[in-house]
Amino acid sequence: MGCSRKSDSDVCAYSYRVARFNCWSICLLFGSLLAIGPQVLVAQGDKPVFSVDDLEFFESKIRPILVERCHECHAKDSPEGDLHLTSRATIMTGGDAGPAIVPHHPEQSLLIEAINYEGAYEMPPDSKLKKVEINLLTEWVKRGAPWPEEIPPGTKKTTEVFDLAKRRDDHWCWHSVDRPVIPETGSNLWPTDNIDRFILKGWQSAGVEGVPATDKSTLMRRVYFDLIGLPPSAKDLQLFLADDSPDAYANVVDRLLASPQFGERWARHWMDLTRYAETYGHEFDYPIADAFEYRDYLIRAFNADVPYDQFIKEHLAGDLLLNPRKHPTENFDESVIGSGFWFFGEATHGPVDSKGDEAGRIDNQIDVMSKTFLGVTVACARCHDHKFDAISTKDYYAISGFLQSSRQQRAMLDPGEKIAEMANRSSDLSQQANQLFQQWSKQFSAGDPKLSSRYFESAVRFLRINPVPIIAKGVVIQGESMQITPPPSGELEPQEIKGNKNIAWQGDKQIWWKDGKPGDVAELTFNVEVDGKYDLYATLTNAGDYGIAQLFVDGQEVSDPIDCFSFKLIATDPIPLKPLRLAAGQHKLGLKIVGANTAAAKRHMVGLDYLELRPQATGLQPDSWSAALETFAKEQGLNFGALNNLIRAVNAAANPTSPVYILKRLAEQDARPDADRISQVRTEMEANFNRAKSASESTTLFEDFSDGTNGWFLTGQAFDAGVNEQPKISFDGTVLSPGVVSSRCKGNQFQGVLRSPTFEITHGQIHYLARGNGGQTRLIIDGFELDV
Repeated sequence: MGCSRKSDSDVCAYSYRVARFNCWSICLLFGSLLAIGPQVLVAQGDKPVFSVDDLEFFESKIRPILVERCHECHAKDSPEGDLHLTSRATIMTGGDAGPAIVPHHPEQSLLIEAINYEGAYEMPPDSKLKKVEINLLTEWVKRGAPWPEEIPPGTKKTTEVFDLAKRRDDHWCWHSVDRPVIPETGSNLWPTDNIDRFILKGWQSAGVEGVPATDKSTLMRRVYFDLIGLPPSAKDLQLFLADDSPDAYANVVDRLLASPQFGERWARHWMDLTRYAETYGHEFDYPIADAFEYRDYLIRAFNADVPYDQFIKEHLAGDLLLNPRKHPTENFDESVIGSGFWFFGEATHGPVDSKGDEAGRIDNQIDVMSKTFLGVTVACARCHDHKFDAISTKDYYAISGFLQSSRQQRAMLDPGEKIAEMANRSSDLSQQANQLFQQWSKQFSAGDPKLSSRYFESAVRFLRINPVPIIAKGVVIQGESMQITPPPSGELEPQEIKGNKNIAWQGDKQIWWKDGKPGDVAELTFNVEVDGKYDLYATLTNAGDYGIAQLFVDGQEVSDPIDCFSFKLIATDPIPLKPLRLAAGQHKLGLKIVGANTAAAKRHMVGLDYLELRPQATGLQPDSWSAALETFAKEQGLNFGALNNLIRAVNAAANPTSPVYILKRLAEQDARPDADRISQVRTEMEANFNRAKSASESTTLFEDFSDGTNGWFLTGQAFDAGVNEQPKISFDGTVLSPGVVSSRCKGNQFQGVLRSPTFEITHGQIHYLARGNGGQTRLIIDGFELDV
């Protein structure tokens, strides 16, 4: 590629840019060829010769299946049916029933018939191969049953010594990059830069002559398709044809390299190398969250002319760079997005063999990484030292160990660093609040020891007369937002359903149970944030094929049978249900099909728009309650704030191991407890304590955070770096116990992740204690994490 120029400085700058583009192009093209590979079987006499890609396919996909599922019966001295599956020659010869395969013809191959259980033989006899394994073996036969070169029978086998140093020294690709001598070509017309001189010298050595320069119209069309993948417009073409200046072509190239379409075109090629996808494939084809961020990152990187060495660093370890590359205007971390390429590709949503699934995922990661960035097939060394390149099995498992110790995590971008600024301000406010809290705590603990007893006694007395009022507002829980448990019959799923100006479903959706059977119960899980007594209401759907339903909460009947038949599709008014006291946490809403109206089509469908929880008022209203408590505290000579915090802590104590749980139980008594009642509470607490102690003695404690996070990993702004060594007040006023890692210290608007180091599972159950709303707890087994 050449160009006219005005001065030597112009040529140098232009040649550098074109050469840099050529380097990207060569990397992309070379990686693409490796990823695709030729599918050719060439016969040399009677001896088949297979492509490198075919042999890699056999070693990585077929040999493991044969070893794992077939060799137990067909690799011993006297195999079943006299069929050896240990070499291509013995498979072609076959056993008692004749040749096992007919190359290129799986429909004529006995082996393929047997693994499909379609003939006289069903192999393996104990269990049919997985569909993916059957498909791989079928593809292998279609390719002509590629197999590495075999030693003829009777020939003494010699073991090849894997000499890593010799292989490295023998092949140019493993040598350090040297600055070569620019060859003399004897031509002053072409080339116009040093890269062209190497090309021309190669042509001259091969006796090849270059073709004449093409016309400007063809050149224009070629460079447009090459750089942006689009044809030039008629106007652009006319302008170029009319431009006789020496820089006309250079200007077109520079303009195309600077256009947004350049990054869009070349990002597509890179996405092919990194097997970009927006879903995981497999049965349910779950979406890959935020996959588009990587696509857009690539486009920006190509358009910003990011140096290739920086581009590699961002892909391999973009989350670990001390000085990551920032977006030029939004100022968020660009580098971390590049590392997302590791986690593209197909994923099984429920692997039976988690270890095997992990090995397969890591093998795919190594294969994609090595082909894309190294131009070699490192994955071939998974089972043996590489047959051609200087790559040992030890090399493969060194990389595998690195990936096995890594985990997928969601990067939290911060455009404009606004979130970081808010987090710093919240940290400062939280620190100031805790300084005041610690001062108050010291004053409280340094006072008269009898003062604590007075606070405890006063809290119980006041709670007996004035329970803490429920200050929660009414809650509407949409049916489609509830967690679905698959029903015994039919299907339970969210459904879009739109009404008119007089009839409407909230959010234009409902939870829909279709084709259930009478007597069956479907369950939906919903969450209650505040402990209290509630009036319950449900809004259902009526239609001509809907049945008679009855509702339950946590197995308790809350409605009579409700006939949902109607000649028109309508949403009901809120239907009152039985009032219930609901503790904070998760609850089960049961939908039972009782039958159907005689006039209804018998599909027994049930539709729930929403469940409404209206808290019942108890005792004083919040303002009156606070005023009454303030008056009571003055009468007792106690600090109002301290007594208020203690009362709320007592009211929230739901666990018998809580130090103030006994106060809650005493406050629930109608009068001063007698000796029997006190004994009853003590017996209850002792029984709970003994159960907890017994359970603790039979378990292995992995972490309790009593002495720090001990190697746990913190990302994002939600969690503080460390744990509370003493009681601490969170941003919302809650007192946090020592030994707690909390995301509430700076407020509940920040995101963050707390990840454990890897540990070995030695018990059949794992228990963890977490509290909060809107969070997730994930257990990752052998690196398996499908984000759905």
